[in-house]
Amino acid sequence: MLTSRIVVLLLIACLSSKANGQVTGNTLFVAHYSFQYFATYIGWLPASPESYKNNQTLDYDIAYASSGHFWNSIAADYHAKNITFHDSFNHWIYLSDDLETPGADAHAIESGTSGRVLAMTIDWLAQNVYWVDEGYNWIKMTNYFSGGYEATIVDTGLERPSGIACHPIKGYLFWTELGNTYLPKIERSSMSGANRRTIVTGLSEPRSMAVDITTNRIYWVDNSATESKVESSDLDGDDRRMEVSQSSSYGLFDSIAVDEVRFV
Repeated sequence: MLTSRIVVLLLIACLSSKANGQVTGNTLFVAHYSFQYFATYIGWLPASPESYKNNQTLDYDIAYASSGHFWNSIAADYHAKNITFHDSFNHWIYLSDDLETPGADAHAIESGTSGRVLAMTIDWLAQNVYWVDEGYNWIKMTNYFSGGYEATIVDTGLERPSGIACHPIKGYLFWTELGNTYLPKIERSSMSGANRRTIVTGLSEPRSMAVDITTNRIYWVDNSATESKVESSDLDGDDRRMEVSQSSSYGLFDSIAVDEVRFV
């Protein structure tokens, strides 16, 4: 098994478990760095609304642990039951085996990142993983089950890409741009990078984003000196609305994900 390193890293991916065609629950995967043990972990735990409502402390099972890596992004393939995660120390992207397979391991599928891969997303229809690399200012893709075919999706007009999400059924790829010379924005393209266009402007510091493929809406985190908020729109950037907002003095929203679980 991989030998790697652990703190409170903040990225979570969700995977659905099924039995006889019925969803039985979801799994959260967490990248965690421990200052106490100077090690990094990929762990998993059930996504249990009852536990969350009762404010219980949730223990998680460790899937991978190491003192020679630092894992900082996770994405999940809901159908193949694999996860991908990035190693910012060694500049690799890893793919796990089917996590329901006894003795499952993980192996590197992509090298040569800048170490600043801030987000990943998976097209589970084509079994491609996409990522934004703020160090190289590009968006890349690799297929993880067909010999590691890779492609550069976007490598122009990017300064600080920070979040990425996809809608495999519609064939859309979305990403956030923090901007510098360019204004902060959200862009959309096909899964191959074609038909690229800006769909949301008037942003401060857009970071993580997610797609709800059921309602066909995108969600994103936007932070400023005074306010931290989550907004949404339709897939064209229209029907924009505020979902939640708070003063930045209370803290900043960071990562965001969409799932079918409803908390009531």
